[in-house]
Amino acid sequence: MGYRSTSTSAADDGRARTGSGAEPAPPVDGGRTNVTPHLQDRRPPRWLVQHLANPLVRRLAPTRWGSRLPVAVLTVTGRRTGRRFEVPVGVHEVAGRRLVFTDAPWRLNFRGGAAAELLSAGRLSAVHVRLVEDPAEVGALFRAAFAAGTTPAQIALAIPAGHDPSDEELAAQRHVLVLS
Repeated sequence: MGYRSTSTSAADDGRARTGSGAEPAPPVDGGRTNVTPHLQDRRPPRWLVQHLANPLVRRLAPTRWGSRLPVAVLTVTGRRTGRRFEVPVGVHEVAGRRLVFTDAPWRLNFRGGAAAELLSAGRLSAVHVRLVEDPAEVGALFRAAFAAGTTPAQIALAIPAGHDPSDEELAAQRHVLVLS
């Protein structure tokens, strides 16, 4: 999911833009390229996320209806800019831990761990968020999420039947934020 800056400047979710009639811009970190031959990125079109899904999540997260969905709004202050960002995220409860799977550039604000706020089901709570980048740990967290009932589709991935993705394949598609 994309993000929104609470400052006056427009935010970019890190996906590549294309100009009219020009060659597509190379994907930046968080682009939609399929970096592995077996895993498919199944995110909806960016315009749908920005203009429908994200505003809907921002409205649902503070309500009791938001408690029925695995969605929340994560508020983070950028390390370099100092701007606050409100990021709609999908939160997955796995073995007593809350996980967010993302490849968006804003995740880098959590390298080494950082404080944030999580608005979910009408409750605002302070959280510590740690970015997991090690492929072995990312793979283990993916497998734990799948074992707990999270489907690849809920993380916007498609994994062909019979294919057991490696840790490197999973880490190439998404990183994991651990919220505590």
